[in-house]
Amino acid sequence: MLLLVLSSAISMALAANPWFCHGLNCPTFTSLQNITENGQTVDMRKYPAQLWVSTNITDEDFNDALNTGFNRLFEYINGSNEAGMSIDMTAPVLDYIISDGRKEVYVVSFYVPYAYQPPNKAPPKPSNPTVYIETKPEITVGVIAFDGFENPREDQVEEDKVCKVLSKDGIQYDENDWFFAGYDPPFRVTGRHNEVWVQAYNYPN
Repeated sequence: MLLLVLSSAISMALAANPWFCHGLNCPTFTSLQNITENGQTVDMRKYPAQLWVSTNITDEDFNDALNTGFNRLFEYINGSNEAGMSIDMTAPVLDYIISDGRKEVYVVSFYVPYAYQPPNKAPPKPSNPTVYIETKPEITVGVIAFDGFENPREDQVEEDKVCKVLSKDGIQYDENDWFFAGYDPPFRVTGRHNEVWVQAYNYPN
């Protein structure tokens, strides 16, 4: 029993600041038992409810929406807020791709630094009305990591890999919407870390 508790504590501690966050504040998560099917491994994680600053983009493609969202949010952390103050950069830049059958809606988000996460004082309100603070609810996701720069075709290939593994293992998942998480600035050419997240609904059973 003690070994199990220690193992869980170590897992959560490592998940609080993984290497790919490069010392930046990152959303905390609990590592669950991974799944491997036909040689493909999917990391399973549970993220608790946490604060993010977000903006919605429509009528743009994947790369343009990511750039538009990043610029809005970067302005927020550089003083476009009610306090006129700078806020530390965090990781990842999270892009939630919502497919409604006709077009895609993108919700681009920055993680709110630990200093403003509950029960601490809330972050300053954004000045731009298209930017908002939200609490993303607890979520369990299947994750595949890969390197390189953002590429919507490659990202969707990775999403499909996650979905196939979850399906093969009998896990219900979101078949329409998914997340792209980018952890690196544009000037980092090598050693980049990207992730695709797919929400799982009944894991662990």
